[in-house]
Amino acid sequence: MKKELLKISDLSCEDSQGVRLDRTTMYGFAGERIGLLGLSRSGKDFLMQILKGATDQNLELLNIYVDKKKITDPAVLRKLGYRIHSDNYRIPDWTVAEYIGLIEGRWLQLAAQRREVIRSAKEGFDRLGLAMDVNRRMSDLTEIEKRMVDVVRAGSRGVRLLFVEDEFEGMRGETIETFGDFLQKAVEAYGCCALISSHSLMVMSALSDRYVIFRHGHIVKKCQKEQIRDNEHLGSFLLGSTMGSRKKSLDRYIQEQIQVYDETSPGVYRAKNLRLKGGRKADLVFRKGMITVLLALDDREREDIFMNISGRHVDRCEPWVEDRPVLNPEDPLEYIRHKVVSVRHMGSREEIFSHMTVGENLLLPSLSKISSSEYVLYEKKLIALANGNPEILQRDTGEILDQLDIDERIAVILERWYLFNPKVLVLYEPFAQCDMYGVSIVRSYIRKFANRGTAVIIIKSREEYVEDIADEMISME
Repeated sequence: MKKELLKISDLSCEDSQGVRLDRTTMYGFAGERIGLLGLSRSGKDFLMQILKGATDQNLELLNIYVDKKKITDPAVLRKLGYRIHSDNYRIPDWTVAEYIGLIEGRWLQLAAQRREVIRSAKEGFDRLGLAMDVNRRMSDLTEIEKRMVDVVRAGSRGVRLLFVEDEFEGMRGETIETFGDFLQKAVEAYGCCALISSHSLMVMSALSDRYVIFRHGHIVKKCQKEQIRDNEHLGSFLLGSTMGSRKKSLDRYIQEQIQVYDETSPGVYRAKNLRLKGGRKADLVFRKGMITVLLALDDREREDIFMNISGRHVDRCEPWVEDRPVLNPEDPLEYIRHKVVSVRHMGSREEIFSHMTVGENLLLPSLSKISSSEYVLYEKKLIALANGNPEILQRDTGEILDQLDIDERIAVILERWYLFNPKVLVLYEPFAQCDMYGVSIVRSYIRKFANRGTAVIIIKSREEYVEDIADEMISME
């Protein structure tokens, strides 16, 4: 019989943003991997924050038990848990043993007990049957090795709750499956419970034993992963009837569109002599109305490709628009004038003016082309045009952007550039922050841009969500 490790009983609370949990009850057992699924503001991220001890909620009023002991102090939760996240690896050039052995910044203790730290680290890997040279530098490890080291670090601290909040960018699907097998072995060996949260449905499937599904602050489904037949079945729990019908409408739009452009279409944008790692060079031509996906596993390489192709930092290629070089590639506005636009962090506040209204954000890219009097004349018409698009999620264009959730901000960002009618749109990991509904929004907009004749360039680490809409996939490895 499995040992009960985590118990949450009839938990009700609300955060400062109005996200709530309503009479939430769930259990976690030692050796188990639980996937928490839900849309933006569904409550699942709020619960994760509470369990990590990262909120100001009064735990004395909440019924949270770990190892059958009621927890009333957030500091206790912080000691009982450990977070696996890509931010953990932005570290100095430590060895694996140093990274595992360092606790609360005690460098002097670490140096004095160096032999013991190395021995303990080796023992941690041996326990899980993993060969690892603990004297290797963390910076030399692969992405999966870094995460495996982090799991061993968590186990060495005797944590009870392991929070996996990671998109696993730079890792192929089969590599994530391998990590999932390792995680299963680790939680069983350590007797802890892993709670998984990711925007990628593929990651959630690879890492979870069972699902707990949230909608509007309620748990609407608890089941073994195998009980979910497919994404459509999962969507019926995540979305509900209204959101579900909207998603089906978006997905149907994607599938029903007739492809207007092909490889004979004229080239509208060119990245000439793009320098890649290993001294390689590429000459890439992007055609009108075509969706091109550039796949790169290495995080630095992927970001450098985006920065150069988008014009945000040009030092490794010669950009051309319609057989003419961009006159001043060091000036980002030069790209806007050539109608080459980009989105680096989909849905984030750095891509929008969060203290301005929806309508103002939609109009801003076009202001340089119209006078103030024309702005007054056409403002209502442009906003009416935006309101006619269901992807805006039927929000009032007078609302401040800060009042919108992430899916709605994504829609505003893409609608803004759609109204601008660019020749080229460059997207960096466009699904990284998208829930299931957000994925459909982004995919439908990508198809809309392409149908209008925009050359769409998507830079990703893996094929997830683009395999059926891409006209061309290019591996940059």
